[in-house]
Amino acid sequence: MTDPDRPARPDRPDLRACALPHPLPACRREQALLLMFRRMAIHGLHDAHASMVALDQFGGGFLRALHLMRAFLHGLARHASGRIQVAPGCAPRMTRHEALVVAAMSGGCPVALLELSGPDGYADLLTLAQALQGELSA
Repeated sequence: MTDPDRPARPDRPDLRACALPHPLPACRREQALLLMFRRMAIHGLHDAHASMVALDQFGGGFLRALHLMRAFLHGLARHASGRIQVAPGCAPRMTRHEALVVAAMSGGCPVALLELSGPDGYADLLTLAQALQGELSA
């Protein structure tokens, strides 16, 4: 058992802080996208909870956003340069890979896709991310 008054050992870093280094997005729409991403990545592209989040966030036009999100995740899985770390849906922070995906989906950093996919799949993922951004801004 660990003692909270005793300082941490320098040879054993706190793994919880290392695994989830980024805070959750402040925007509600980006939080919904992150939750959809997590649910679809963990439970499959046709996860019912992710569909309900899309319906809640996008209203009657949720199907187009949901299909674009599925296509984006499929492309990301196909072109990923390595394993993408995904935290559970209830996690209070984001992994580095999740932060890159949210940045790419929200339009803040298309170069993040290059880091996730490498040069081979970059064009496909960029096209899907731009289509998703267009749907989200409408």
